[in-house]
Parts: sequence; C-alpha cells; structure tokens
Amino acid sequence: MSLKVKQGVKVRPERFGALVFTNRTPILAFNHDAYEIWKQIDGRRDLEEIADNLACRFGLTKEEVYPKVKEFMDACINLDLLARE
Repeated sequence: MSLKVKQGVKVRPERFGALVFTNRTPILAFNHDAYEIWKQIDGRRDLEEIADNLACRFGLTKEEVYPKVKEFMDACINLDLLARE
C-alpha cells in the first residue's frame, strides 16, 4: 500500500530539516531524518520500499530503519498529513 501526501500540505526545506504547513494543523518542524523520510513519499512507494531506499542510502540495515520509518509514517497519518492508497 503506497503513501501519498494529502492535498493542502506544504513543505519548506530549512537548514534543520523542514517546516510543514497545513490548514488542519499547527506548523510542524521536521528534523533532517524526518525530512529525508518525507522526501521519499511519492504516492507510488510503500513503507517497505521507503525503508529499503533509506537503508541503502545511509548504509544501514532495513531492520534498523523500518521501525523508525513506520513510527514517522504512522504519526504523519494521525496528523492528517498522509493518506494510504
């Protein structure tokens, strides 16, 4: 199941990561790690693919990356930033 950014969610890159703006939530700040995950969300990739990509990119195992990516994605879904397709 792929993930996509919900309509109306805007992201502005910053030195520390990114700021996220919506009309449904207060302004959110993502650190660098969260922003790296966010940049992988394209409406085609699922959680497994995103974890694989990040593990390869940062020289980690999927087992190290997956729980953190899942926690972040679940939080974004709960904040109404992402939708499952």
